[in-house]
Amino acid sequence: MRENCLFERLRGNGIDSIKGLLIILIVLAHNQILCEEFIGLRKLYYFHVASFLVLGVVLNNTPIDLTFVKNRIFRYLVPFFIFLLFYSIVFCFFENIPTKDALVNFGKSIIFGNFLTIKSASGFRLLWFLPCLLSLIVLHSIWLKNSRLAIICIMLLCILNFVFIDKLDPQFNLYGIFTAFYFLPAALLIRYIMLKVAFSLRHMLFLLIGVLLSFYFFDSAYTIIQPGLPKLYGISQLDSFIWYHCFFPFWVLTFFSSSLIFKNRLFSSIGKYSLLIYLLHQPIQIIMIMFVSRISSFANGINGLMSALFAIMLAWLLAFVLSKNNHISALILPRNYVSWKQGISYYMDKFKRGV
Repeated sequence: MRENCLFERLRGNGIDSIKGLLIILIVLAHNQILCEEFIGLRKLYYFHVASFLVLGVVLNNTPIDLTFVKNRIFRYLVPFFIFLLFYSIVFCFFENIPTKDALVNFGKSIIFGNFLTIKSASGFRLLWFLPCLLSLIVLHSIWLKNSRLAIICIMLLCILNFVFIDKLDPQFNLYGIFTAFYFLPAALLIRYIMLKVAFSLRHMLFLLIGVLLSFYFFDSAYTIIQPGLPKLYGISQLDSFIWYHCFFPFWVLTFFSSSLIFKNRLFSSIGKYSLLIYLLHQPIQIIMIMFVSRISSFANGINGLMSALFAIMLAWLLAFVLSKNNHISALILPRNYVSWKQGISYYMDKFKRGV
């Protein structure tokens, strides 16, 4: 790591501040009222969740081994399974879905772990992120092994993915693997820049110019993307593909570097619980939209903003409470296999003593 690089300057609460602002942008972009009132908010889909994927690569330093894979599986797939199960039960109850159909949809979500099967089972799409992040981190850890053959294979698969991404059947985006291959090259580039380039005000100015240029060139070519589906630009859409892959690193690096300015305890606190907030915010936001729309006489834009802010606060509060209980936290959001096993053992012992 180079001295005075961006990653070094973001140490401390800088990374959490990035996560905090990112999760706020995600909640805003997932607010139906705001997106209807302010069409420009949909442009957040260009980078908001994808930035979390990139951040996973930036923070990963471990070459692949079985222990690492096992720990990452428990870290990402345990909350995936728990929240998928909970949301599927609630969705089945409110939508009067036959039990057999609900079980089939749930089973498909576990097997395929993609955007479509998760939506069919739970009514929400947000859980696609966890299997995809697992796939991306595993790919990056294979890359970190520095095996020439593995690196060449990954590069070839990334190129093939670019060629066929807009033709692939979303049903076969197993655990977000197509999405992971799509964003891996950009994530590797951003990671290299953050770790190897000494960061200065001149670089911030350069990034800002790049972002301004992107607004000028890319705005006319705007079509909404959906990374989880994946609905992404392929090589067959050459103009949009080139512009997106040129400007995506500018957007992410500018966003990350701007946290040097806005990093504070508020964003850091939100960022500390960003994963739980992400997993909790959508149903809370739907309830808040219904509640605010019913009691408020303000314009739709204000109602949307109020419902989003209430959703962020309530999701943060619930995440804070859940995280403060170490045993519950280890059970639903384990750091690794050992912490999950400790959480299970605690509640098993408690159950046996109760019996």
